[in-house]
Amino acid sequence: MSAFPDWIQITISEEKKRILPDRRDLRILYVYEGRVSVHLDGRDVSLRRDDFYVINRGDATEYRMEQPGFIGMIRIRYSFAEEYLELSRYDILCSSLKEQGIGEERIGAYLRNIFSNGMSRDPASEALVLSDVYRLLYMMREHCRVKKKLP
Repeated sequence: MSAFPDWIQITISEEKKRILPDRRDLRILYVYEGRVSVHLDGRDVSLRRDDFYVINRGDATEYRMEQPGFIGMIRIRYSFAEEYLELSRYDILCSSLKEQGIGEERIGAYLRNIFSNGMSRDPASEALVLSDVYRLLYMMREHCRVKKKLP
């Protein structure tokens, strides 16, 4: 997947264990197949097929595959995410593990499409992926922002 703007990176991996890079950026972890244990700043989260979790800037993260499968990650450059999602005023709280509303359901569907089309060898599928990325960002803006607590 090479035709994307420089503010986004999409990867799919079968690695059994990995420390996730770029703590500066907003990251979305998605389990395409299998089961994954994610360690987020001292707590463990278990994700299964079609589960997702948004990882905010600065959160230390690593994962371990508990069942073979594929894990996808979307990394959004912080400068872009900060402007579009207003991260100076909001945190992003978004996961398939919380009570799902329409926003989380749609986000899950967009993520499934992004990674399904991303594994396609058809170059035309890149347009579909990018379209779903923008829809995903819109849904995050509308349904996943929580005002930051002032110190």
